[in-house]
Amino acid sequence: PAPGEAPQKPQTERIGGLLELAGGKFSNLEDATCESGGVCAMVGLKNVVTGDTLLIPSQSGKKKNKVNAEDYVCLSGVASPKPVITVRLEAESSEQQQRLSEALVLLTIEDPSLSVEDTDSVTLLSGL
Repeated sequence: PAPGEAPQKPQTERIGGLLELAGGKFSNLEDATCESGGVCAMVGLKNVVTGDTLLIPSQSGKKKNKVNAEDYVCLSGVASPKPVITVRLEAESSEQQQRLSEALVLLTIEDPSLSVEDTDSVTLLSGL
C-alpha cells in the first residue's frame, strides 16, 4: 500500500516461474534461486502490483497455505514523486481511443509514478 493507505488482507500467490534479467535477456531459473545482487522477475502472479510486499510465511508448526494477518509485516509502499513532464495523446478514432485507454490503465498499474487525465477531448499522460 502507498503511505497512509490501509494494508491489504494477506493473500497467497502461486509463482509460475522465476526469470533472471541480465543484459536485456531473460533466463529461466530452473532451480528457482535468485543469487544475491541478481535481478529476477516472478512469473504468473495474479494480484501483485508495484510496491506490494512479498513474504514467504514461516511453516513452523502451522498448516501450509493458512494465511494469518498477524504472521505478516506489510511495508509501506514507495511514494512517487510529482510528475515532471506531461504529454498529450490523441487517437485517430474512437476504437483506438478505447484501446489507448485500456493500455494506459495497465501502464499506470505497472508504473504508479504515471498519471492519466482523460477528458472528452484530450488524454494527458504525466510522469517522470
